[in-house]
Amino acid sequence: MTLAGAVNPFLAPVRRTVAFLVERWAGERAAAAVGDRACTARALARAALTAGCQEPSRGLGFTDRAVTRRIAALQTAPPPRLWGLATTVLALGALTALGAADATGDLVRLLEPAPA
Repeated sequence: MTLAGAVNPFLAPVRRTVAFLVERWAGERAAAAVGDRACTARALARAALTAGCQEPSRGLGFTDRAVTRRIAALQTAPPPRLWGLATTVLALGALTALGAADATGDLVRLLEPAPA
């Protein structure tokens, strides 16, 4: 995503959003693995505090990932699971694409010259 943002400057907001969402997803996965969202939020806050350290091995680069929003999200209820909705949307999209491909094939056959 960084390469796409470098090539097209209009994608810079998308790059930041994707980076935030990937970090947010990692936090949710960590909370699920630990089993305690508050503990994960505290660990993330402690890691963010080391971002200002002078030693490069201790600064993990949390300053550009909106840590406070991620910590606040971990202190609320987990996001709902929407697998059923996502599956339905993807299936409808695939069905629409298949219908469009079939219609395009029919149009091409109609536009072909008739055999003599």
